[in-house]
Amino acid sequence: MPSILPHRSHLTSADMTMIMRVHASVCTKNGIVSASLAAERVAALLVREFQLGLTGEQELLDAFMPDGAFRLSVPIDRMDLFIGNTLQRWEIDGETVSH
Repeated sequence: MPSILPHRSHLTSADMTMIMRVHASVCTKNGIVSASLAAERVAALLVREFQLGLTGEQELLDAFMPDGAFRLSVPIDRMDLFIGNTLQRWEIDGETVSH
């Protein structure tokens, strides 16, 4: 049964650890390079889904990889049209990111 919670504004370290495991699994199984823009987009989607109520590890895996295959209704390379690329905008504005 899904763990439905209201929108959460922050994540605990345990939440982030779990999301990072899901992220690593999704990226590895789908050949997405971990330091790529596609990986950042997957991470943003995972956090968003978590905040919207999919708080279990298996729930997130199932949402992103039903039947073991990565599924999105929008190709990952076009995702910026839907979620934007805040990180890139931030970098353009002169900030930096440490990976």
